[in-house]
Amino acid sequence: MTPLLEVQGFCLLCPLTCGICWLSRVPREWFRSAWEMSNISAFVWQNGGKRQVRQWHGMNDFRMTRIIGRGNDVRISHSVITVLVFILFSAFHPGVAVAADLDRAQIEKLLESAKKSKPADLRRKNLQGLDLSGMDLRNADLWGANLKQANLSQSNLSGLNLDLSVMVGINLSGANLSNTSIFGVHMGGADLSGANLRGSRIIATLDGANLSNADLSGADWGVDIKNQPMGQMRVSLKNANLSGARLVDANLNRAMLRFAKFIGADLQGTNLFRADLAGADFTRANLQGAELSQARLEEAIFREADLSGARFREIRGKSAIQGLNKAKNLNKAIFE
Repeated sequence: MTPLLEVQGFCLLCPLTCGICWLSRVPREWFRSAWEMSNISAFVWQNGGKRQVRQWHGMNDFRMTRIIGRGNDVRISHSVITVLVFILFSAFHPGVAVAADLDRAQIEKLLESAKKSKPADLRRKNLQGLDLSGMDLRNADLWGANLKQANLSQSNLSGLNLDLSVMVGINLSGANLSNTSIFGVHMGGADLSGANLRGSRIIATLDGANLSNADLSGADWGVDIKNQPMGQMRVSLKNANLSGARLVDANLNRAMLRFAKFIGADLQGTNLFRADLAGADFTRANLQGAELSQARLEEAIFREADLSGARFREIRGKSAIQGLNKAKNLNKAIFE
């Protein structure tokens, strides 16, 4: 049965009927994913067999647009449909740019009088493409800000909450991100080379990111198995470059690390329990005391890696591991 679009009240999106009708054919799971990636806070709950989506911050009195399709109904406000249509339009027209809300001079002015108790309000602001390199942003509130393709190289963001911000194509090379929180963010292709990420808590998509020579010592990027209200959420670093990175005592349990490069990296005491490391390259890496039990290691490369004290209990793909016979201190590794 073809889904129908039912509008309650006056709809301001009549000129975009084609786009909305297309959206009405998308499974409701897509809406949840798009919502999470569109910088909008939301919650989803069950009510009478119907899935409902509404905004926080007192927005529950909005008139709702109902899309009737297979299975349960999805209810979303007109503002949410606007966001979703904009995302689709942007995806198919990447050349379209939106002017930033503020420029560098205005941000510097806000920071002059800012302090921890009263930070500069950059919350949800569009800062896309701005050059904010070398700035001290520790007294700024950047929660949910649009930092797409912004240049924050050598900037100081230590201790900030960057949850739900937009960071696609961001330049954070050499930046101080120690003890920062980055949750639910897409950072594919980001430049974090040489960045200070010590003690950071990150659950984000970093596929193809450059983290060469970055410092992740003590970073907690692993799954919190005791806190999974939305299902198991884990960091994704597929094809990421962590060559020369320092990951001493970092937590990357259950992380997605397929084909990641750890060439010459320091992974002493790193927790890689049950991580997906298929095709990962650990050539010349220091894995002394690292935890790789139950990890997936098909085609992973350990040529000249130091495996002294590394634990490989119940690993998957052992027979397909490459260069294991050329690893250092193989006799001191723990396999069973």
